[in-house]
Amino acid sequence: MPKPKHAAPRQEDDSAPPKPPPPKLAMSIEEFCQAHGFSTALFFKLRKKGQTPRMMKVGKRTLISLEAAAAWRERQSTY
Repeated sequence: MPKPKHAAPRQEDDSAPPKPPPPKLAMSIEEFCQAHGFSTALFFKLRKKGQTPRMMKVGKRTLISLEAAAAWRERQSTY
């Protein structure tokens, strides 16, 4: 009996649980605003006053780390 020229592709084991996604370590300005319940327009007004969390550039993207967001929230606390 002749062997086929191309073997069938291996199928992955469907019984293995899928890997969880990696933890999210930073968010975009839009995501930050959505998470904190205000508009991006307000964010940019606050930015002019120096009242936003520290941001970082990753390529062309501007991101806010979860730690920077937490530190910002702590600074906003009035208690």
